[in-house]
Amino acid sequence: MHQQLKQNLKRAYKIFYLLGSLILVASLLFINLSKIQRDPLLYQILSDSHYFMFLLLGFLILKLVNLNRYSVNQWPDHSFAISIGIGLVISFVFEVIQPFFHRAFEIADVLMNVWGILSINGILYFWNIKTNHSGFSIKKILGYGLTVVILFFTLDIFYGWGYAVINKIRWQNQFPQLASFEGNWELKRWVTNPETIYEISSQHATHGNCSLKVRTGIFNYPGVMFDYLPADWRYHQYFAFSIFNPADQVFRLHVRLDNDSMNDGKGDRIYLTPEIQPGLNEIKFELNKIQLRKAEKPPFDLKGISRIVFFISRPREHFEFYLDNVRLE
Repeated sequence: MHQQLKQNLKRAYKIFYLLGSLILVASLLFINLSKIQRDPLLYQILSDSHYFMFLLLGFLILKLVNLNRYSVNQWPDHSFAISIGIGLVISFVFEVIQPFFHRAFEIADVLMNVWGILSINGILYFWNIKTNHSGFSIKKILGYGLTVVILFFTLDIFYGWGYAVINKIRWQNQFPQLASFEGNWELKRWVTNPETIYEISSQHATHGNCSLKVRTGIFNYPGVMFDYLPADWRYHQYFAFSIFNPADQVFRLHVRLDNDSMNDGKGDRIYLTPEIQPGLNEIKFELNKIQLRKAEKPPFDLKGISRIVFFISRPREHFEFYLDNVRLE
């Protein structure tokens, strides 16, 4: 009876860790970061989740490899090598198949996965050495050093979360001002494509002391993208911004508003195409009119705005402009 109970507990133990591994796999494959990009804190946490998920996954793999050894000090050295090998294979496979689940292959994610696997194996290997050997040794010194590095890296992640919280509060206090470029912290919300350069400038500011200087590349659609937006625009009348054109020629700016709240889950977008004259241009769009489109399309939903893109379509030369005072009224 006692032996049968022991065998059943072993089976339950194995099933528990297998289910835990499967849950981690599903989480890594199906979490879609693009849906939470408007929240800098959630985005930061889920971006770093690769490290913590593979930290846990590495522990689960070690427990499965050492299923009949309940104490860490009973785990042989080769079990850690097996765990690291399995973890590295899983990490690579995950990143390769993620494009089939609306995710992208990213080297940064692979590095976070690998660091998570190495961290948990390093910590437990060090604990194994500590409990099985007295006195100092090269392995123990390496174990202490690895523990310090892992602790520093983990604290750095928590620092990033704290910084994201501060930025989130700043952006909420700034609303309905979407961007004013009064500090480098605002650039956390902006990304660009190849060959396009942007920086904070003290020239041609219309709100505060700074603007965003953009120099586009010769690319299909060069420009800048703006994330972490307040999603619901229904209670405002206008979307507006200032743009200064230092050249003598007119150019056509394309402004794309992305929406991710459509019922089919694919999102929606709309394009605005103001003509930018030399000098200062104050651009303003009435939101009620933005909603109205061709008869075969439903009104553009202002409840779930997720991104603004400012770009030029297929330019044959470089363009330069200064953007400021992006806002809702």
